[in-house]
Amino acid sequence: MRATTSGIVRSAHNPCSATPVRTIRAYSALSNSTRTATPKALLPSFFPLQSRSAELSSQIGSACRHRSYNATARQISVGRARSLRTYASVSTPSHSEYIRNQAAIEPPPLLPTLLKVLEAQGEAIVDPSERADLHPLVIPLSKQGEGITGILRWPQSVGGPIMPVVRCGALGLTLLANSPSEYIHRALVEEDLELDAEGPIRKSCGPEVQTLYPLGTIKGQKRPEVFLVQKVGKFPDIMEQLAKGHLEKGDNVSALVTAEWMAGHMPDWGYAPAFHAGMLEVLGRGDEARDQARGALCSPWWTLGHAYEEVAARAGFAGKDPAWVRDAVSGENAVREAQRQGKMPGPQERTKEEIALDQAAALLDLAYVGGDYNAVREELVQAYKDAGLHKMAFFVSAI
Repeated sequence: MRATTSGIVRSAHNPCSATPVRTIRAYSALSNSTRTATPKALLPSFFPLQSRSAELSSQIGSACRHRSYNATARQISVGRARSLRTYASVSTPSHSEYIRNQAAIEPPPLLPTLLKVLEAQGEAIVDPSERADLHPLVIPLSKQGEGITGILRWPQSVGGPIMPVVRCGALGLTLLANSPSEYIHRALVEEDLELDAEGPIRKSCGPEVQTLYPLGTIKGQKRPEVFLVQKVGKFPDIMEQLAKGHLEKGDNVSALVTAEWMAGHMPDWGYAPAFHAGMLEVLGRGDEARDQARGALCSPWWTLGHAYEEVAARAGFAGKDPAWVRDAVSGENAVREAQRQGKMPGPQERTKEEIALDQAAALLDLAYVGGDYNAVREELVQAYKDAGLHKMAFFVSAI
């Protein structure tokens, strides 16, 4: 067995292995009406990624410009955006103390600077305790429009970023940066590209950013988007634009290689394989597109970055019950049928902690599809307790 940052324990022989979810009580409480498929045009939109950073210069192109999701029937985390209590100015100690005391983890480096940057970008700083209707693992930092920027507190941290910067929207969470440092670095680069002098973002920061990004470094770069992914961080929207750029030039091989490269830098995040699946479908590689879409469904569904129904349809599961789909991509359906026919031995022995951790992941997946995280909060707390993750249980219950 191996643990992942998302808290799902997967077996070595089946990377999507997870606990069957047909007994999860919370799912039956979710309204069937919220699970109605929302038909949309498939591609070439390639699951457009939501972005909240300032609009870039035309040198970077559409990948770095504001983009937003189309509204769907699923409105997770959005209704609360207008009512979140905001601060007149940055209240750094409050956020740091909240993360330390309630999330039971040390605040990420440069959190105070991140808050200043978000405010300089026009976002309103919000009370970190206002989490009642948000994704249970997100600590809100700021809001702009109907989206909320926050920090994601993974249940476990086995490799990968511990507390990435994310955006909560109608379609779950969007990965903005793997760390506050990368987010700040990108904001400084984008501002420097647009302005000829020190801008409000840089002025809002302290001396700690002088070594992070010296002013003027981006000037003269022929391809700013390449500079960003090579020198700053692996940003999903930039990597997506690089792949689409190859496709627009007719270089299908390079486009697909870039899409695979993107997925390699986004472990436990379903957006990258979902994007890859869309590209494969456009190129007429249906079987490969189906497999990539199923791979995306092995990740937490709230990381897909697009409507679950579309990804499930591309995976060949249109109209199937989400609980059944989760069993299907984990291999549990096939295993149970093989065991019933006597073609393989009984299930491998698993610890109660592993089972509980998988149940927690299943609860979040199905709550995302149903549109109501609060419907599963109590069971989620108990699942983390059963998994031995008492700090996570405390964090989820601290609303």
